[in-house]
Amino acid sequence: MDKPSPIDASETITRYIRDAKHVKGNMAVRQKAFEPYRKSMPISVSTFRTQSMSDEEVQEVLAYFQEHGRPAVAAAELPVSAVQRLGLLVVPEESLFRWHANIEGWPSEREEQQLLMLRLAKAVTRCRTL
Repeated sequence: MDKPSPIDASETITRYIRDAKHVKGNMAVRQKAFEPYRKSMPISVSTFRTQSMSDEEVQEVLAYFQEHGRPAVAAAELPVSAVQRLGLLVVPEESLFRWHANIEGWPSEREEQQLLMLRLAKAVTRCRTL
């Protein structure tokens, strides 16, 4: 596999939401949708660089979620620049999927994480059901 291309601040990333409770009826995203996975090091939130993905690549990711028992119910898009303004990083991580990236740089304190989760949810520019 080729080395991942650097992530530009002008890109849009997508957080696939796999719990319907993380999206309100009006398609507003709840902060819980951006809860970092704390068992990994570094602490991270999984996203995809969908602007660069083909329809086939997107379907492959969605099929993977379905096969592993937690299908995606929504796709929340946000600009990389909004993530960076919060002091977080968007880092390519393509061990399982091409165009995968993690949001990293999370503080260890739970209260600070929750504030960042809320700000990420508010930075979503588009959320759609799948």
